[in-house]
Amino acid sequence: MKIVSLCLQTSGLQAHPHVITVKFDNVCGDIKIVESECSCKAGMSEKCKHTSATLIHCYRTGLGSLEDLSCTDIECQWTSKKKSVQQMYDTVPLSEFCHIKVASSITVSADQQASMGQLLRRAASDCAIERHRKRLRTLNANGCSQDTSRGPASTVPIMTLLHREVAVLQTKTSDEVIHHLCRVYGSDEVLRNIEESTRSQASSPAWHSYRKGLVTASIARTCMTKAKTFLRSKTPASVSPFLSLILRTNTITTAAMRAGIEKEPKAKLEYLKLLESEGHRAVIRNVGLMLLKEFPLIGCSPDGVCTFSCECCLGKVVLLEVKCPEKLENSFSNFKDRELKPLYATQVNVQMGVCGISISHFFVYVSEVSHCLCEVQFDATEFEMFKEPIVEIYKVQIIDELLHRVGL
Repeated sequence: MKIVSLCLQTSGLQAHPHVITVKFDNVCGDIKIVESECSCKAGMSEKCKHTSATLIHCYRTGLGSLEDLSCTDIECQWTSKKKSVQQMYDTVPLSEFCHIKVASSITVSADQQASMGQLLRRAASDCAIERHRKRLRTLNANGCSQDTSRGPASTVPIMTLLHREVAVLQTKTSDEVIHHLCRVYGSDEVLRNIEESTRSQASSPAWHSYRKGLVTASIARTCMTKAKTFLRSKTPASVSPFLSLILRTNTITTAAMRAGIEKEPKAKLEYLKLLESEGHRAVIRNVGLMLLKEFPLIGCSPDGVCTFSCECCLGKVVLLEVKCPEKLENSFSNFKDRELKPLYATQVNVQMGVCGISISHFFVYVSEVSHCLCEVQFDATEFEMFKEPIVEIYKVQIIDELLHRVGL
């Protein structure tokens, strides 16, 4: 008896199947394999896996149940066209195919992630991450007692504090976290320490660290606009634009900005000369980052605080904000009426609100012969209109987002 079987190639599903031929002798009694052959590479040894599979199939089904084939029953493979995989096999969705990993379409919000994290930590209280958090809580507790004894020297940037205490703060509401920040950063001693340690401003690493997470006067107008847009949105909105601003993720320094920084010392000297020409005497004191006492997530870094010593203005204190554009008109919406651009008007007003000073001198310097000085009065109503959406967005979303980011 001669048996012919076909077996698909596992290494080439679109190729022709292997042809296995097996000859038997003494079919009625003890079966004897006379010859076996397969078209695969190992087929000539008569010991390939395809031959073995054919013999196993014969054993299971019985030789008597096999169909009798004539020489024309096997398709002429060299004249037949190859079939595509789509014709040979039924298509199966990727979601049901066991060898393909399909990305989950489920999205989890930050609140849900925090809740799931708490549930997991409670279920596995002795896991590595929970042991790490316990050590952090112990260090924070010890650090707090040390901070109290050492005073303002131990003050750290707000983002650093959130990172250190994230395990505890994530269990509190946004109002409670803000109250904690006000308690830590609201004392006169701490505020003075931060201001003194950041007087070098842009050239000070501490100044850059303390500003992260804060709405400062230079970005106040933009932050206020984005906060109002988010709070008024009737559909789910993203706070990423607001976060990018306060975390300074996309900060750039243009050539014009660098030129302005280089001109600032000359501009201050020219400002003092201008005051002297008008009969005034004054001294400029450089200051660092100043925080709003009742809400330390708002701050500013004025270019200076000017104190007058002349008889006509004895004891008068004004803030100084210097701009060094290419043209005087660039700093004004209406140069004729000396109307500041909204961006600068908000910046100066926020500086006065944070520092508690009611007058600001806005000095625009282009050169020794091209400059102008504007005196700006503090507008308490405008400051409250700025502060309201900023405080609200921190309570509604930003505190949770900051804790989520430092906790990753």
